[in-house]
Amino acid sequence: MFDFLKRPEPVELVEISAATVTFRSKKSHPEGKVLRIRFELSDGTKKREFKLAVMVQSCRPHTDKRFVCVSQVLE
Repeated sequence: MFDFLKRPEPVELVEISAATVTFRSKKSHPEGKVLRIRFELSDGTKKREFKLAVMVQSCRPHTDKRFVCVSQVLE
């Protein structure tokens, strides 16, 4: 009910292509779930934090006990 009060989940960015974001997560997420995620990008000198609302399209287990999720950006 109060999902908007939850902090964005920290994730490891794998790839961004157009409005598709692929990331690694500690949790599995069902298809269609709307999440707020947080990740950092660095240009070598500065780090910048990004927060996005995404809808999970697919999520599969990875060998390191994490999950690889493909999502669509909602914002």
